Amino acid sequence: MSAIPPWRRSAGPNNLPLRNKGANSRVAANSYAPQRTPFFVPNGLKPNAKAHTSKRKPLRGERLRGEYSLGIIIHAPLHEEDLDGGTGASFPADMRESMMAHAISVSPLGGAIHTKCRKFIVVALFDDHYIAVPVYSYNGNGIVRKRADEYVSVQDHRTELITPQSRHGVLYTAELEEHVDHYEPMSAAHFAFAVPRKYRLPVVYEGKLEAESTKHLLGLFSTFMARGARY
Repeated sequence: MSAIPPWRRSAGPNNLPLRNKGANSRVAANSYAPQRTPFFVPNGLKPNAKAHTSKRKPLRGERLRGEYSLGIIIHAPLHEEDLDGGTGASFPADMRESMMAHAISVSPLGGAIHTKCRKFIVVALFDDHYIAVPVYSYNGNGIVRKRADEYVSVQDHRTELITPQSRHGVLYTAELEEHVDHYEPMSAAHFAFAVPRKYRLPVVYEGKLEAESTKHLLGLFSTFMARGARY
């Protein structure tokens, strides 16, 4: 048996073995056995408390296209320009420290950047990157104050049925990793806010959508992207 490559080993001190979920599961083949090590962070970004205390299994190292498939759900940092943060460079030092404590950093160009670990659903695959749409619950309030036509509800298959928040119905998960927390009932995928990510960026694999839900999401994504291109 060949040695396990360093980037596939556990982040913990005991190098726990890989979990085998079958030859047909390309992503699951790189999952790790449950461990108590912190959520893996690639660039020094401190994980929030929820991510730190959960027992998610990190996928580390350079990711190849073959390890991704449409409809898988991942957990990764999302960096967004913080429109409410103002021009961070003009803030006093104590205020900048407070911003950092709330996951807000200051760009050398003077803009504030908000970072938060979020769930994403993969909707497109390219040679060196993929496209994923983020999932939001907006602190459990749902999309009541958002553009509902750009969202579709996401149902955790382990919980009670939810009411769709938009005319697009509901996406259903097919499987979720054992230690993934239950999704908020008001969770919704913002398919009009797609995010490109490099395969080499570390992520946490959470699970995948049902086949029909994946097909539905891809249809929404394609339709709305084409509509936006006509504006």
